[in-house]
Amino acid sequence: MQIAIYISDHGFGHTTRMVALMEELIRLGVYCHIRCKRPAFLFNELDPQSFTLYDVSMDLGIVNGSELRPDISATREKLLDLMSLRQPIVEREVEFLRSNRIDLVIADIPFLIAEVGKYAGVKVFAISNFDWYYIYRELFKDDRQIRPVINCIGALYGLMDHAFRLPFSSVHSMAALGKCEKTGMVTRRTKDPQTVINALANKPKPYLLCTSGGIGEITLDIRKLCSAFKGTVISRYRFEADNYQYLDPETDFIDYIAAADIILTKPGYSTFAETVTQGKFLIYHMWTSYPENTLLEKGLRAYKHKLRLDDLHLTVKQWSKTFSMIERIKANTDQKEIPNQTMALAQRLLDVFHTMDRGERR
Repeated sequence: MQIAIYISDHGFGHTTRMVALMEELIRLGVYCHIRCKRPAFLFNELDPQSFTLYDVSMDLGIVNGSELRPDISATREKLLDLMSLRQPIVEREVEFLRSNRIDLVIADIPFLIAEVGKYAGVKVFAISNFDWYYIYRELFKDDRQIRPVINCIGALYGLMDHAFRLPFSSVHSMAALGKCEKTGMVTRRTKDPQTVINALANKPKPYLLCTSGGIGEITLDIRKLCSAFKGTVISRYRFEADNYQYLDPETDFIDYIAAADIILTKPGYSTFAETVTQGKFLIYHMWTSYPENTLLEKGLRAYKHKLRLDDLHLTVKQWSKTFSMIERIKANTDQKEIPNQTMALAQRLLDVFHTMDRGERR
């Protein structure tokens, strides 16, 4: 079976959860054609005989400015540029689907591919915790001139044949897709956490991992953090200390999350999902007013081992108090791992596709 996977070129979260899904689809005998401009190292864990990566863009997501805040003006300009290229993009992708005899398209969550599917006669399934109609509607709520473009995006989403709504979402965050089928947590499996544990054997425990996913880096004074933490801090900052471990930017964090005791991060679907499915303590910093952040924080309401920090510019004493607070939270609450439902989703989407396919043949 030939499946084309279209991934939004925004951060790493859309990509890593689709990599998790593709791993399961490949186990079920599927060949994956990946269409995006995300870095190639993100796909290293996939079987190279079972996928092809094409350096092709279908959307832009959000353009970030200083301090990782959405650059509304630049995003608006790029969005208009994208829509001006709608016809040649659609023609290019229709030809791709036909020439490669694609059976099914999975989108996370470019909108132009919905129109492509209708022209090519190929089913398009959406998988996400939000759609870009929701994000752009919130981002440009005071811009009346761009509303026709946003409404067009909403109408394109309405052409999708089926939709799966992930956790860290709401009925409003994927409203443009109509009725969505709710699914469980989709995240990657750990690969070899014991190798990470062995590599950290000479470093003091516990382990604190600092990560910001695929967009920029969270801003904090790593020196003060290391001084306050009675264990080892792990991150991508260039820094040297006895209780510090530097990670290369292309390092796969999934096994480090498995080895760590505490995760310090900005909001992001993949990091949140990988943290809660492994039952780790989560410290998160709401670094911007990006619309998805509200969804992510609401999705954590039932997760007890968490702490929100509104300011990361803390003194050594303040960091020490924070870590003492974390120990109290952990001592007074129990937290189970949240199940990883990626395999169940892979099986379900193939079941839905084959049910639709049989119905049309009849």
